Amino acid sequence: TVGAACLNTLKKTDRELLQAVYEHAKPVEEIAKSTGKAMQTLYNHLSILHRGLLDCIEKRLSTEEVTG
Repeated sequence: TVGAACLNTLKKTDRELLQAVYEHAKPVEEIAKSTGKAMQTLYNHLSILHRGLLDCIEKRLSTEEVTG
C-alpha cells in the first residue's frame, strides 16, 4: 500500500518510534523515560514524522492518479 511504502522510506529508529506509539500503544512519557529524551522532543519528532508521511502519501497518490 501507499502508506506502507512511505513507512519503509523512514529510518529504522523512526519506524520503531511510530510502532511503539501506535502499534504497541506505549505512552510517549514511557518512551521518553526509556530513551532519556524529553517528552516535548519526542512530540516534536512525531509531528515531523507525521508531516513527512502525509507529504509522501499525498505525492504518491497524486502520481498514481496521473499514471493510473
